[in-house]
Amino acid sequence: MCEMLAMSFKFPYDFTEYLQIFRTRGDEHPHGWGLAFYPDIYGGAAQIIKEPVKATASKLLGFLQSYEKIQCQIAIAHVRKASLGLKVIFSNNHPFHRELHGKEYIFAHNGTL
Repeated sequence: MCEMLAMSFKFPYDFTEYLQIFRTRGDEHPHGWGLAFYPDIYGGAAQIIKEPVKATASKLLGFLQSYEKIQCQIAIAHVRKASLGLKVIFSNNHPFHRELHGKEYIFAHNGTL
């Protein structure tokens, strides 16, 4: 099964300390990682970053957890363990985004839809 981390803060917060801890979960969930957050506190589009590689081996995630300028009020992180023979490819990594009636939604799930 996959693992998720969801964060909600009252004020913009540098959440990279949580990424350092969450990144280690990639050893047991080696089929990819993803992160979504809203950098603009006044709304706007979410930033989604993901890769189909083990989180602990990702140079990109290593950079992000050391980057001091990432602040947000809402974030979702996900590490993936493929199930049911699903391929380890970018499009299978979470989080996902969809638009409905002009509003953007970010989501991740644990299991098969």
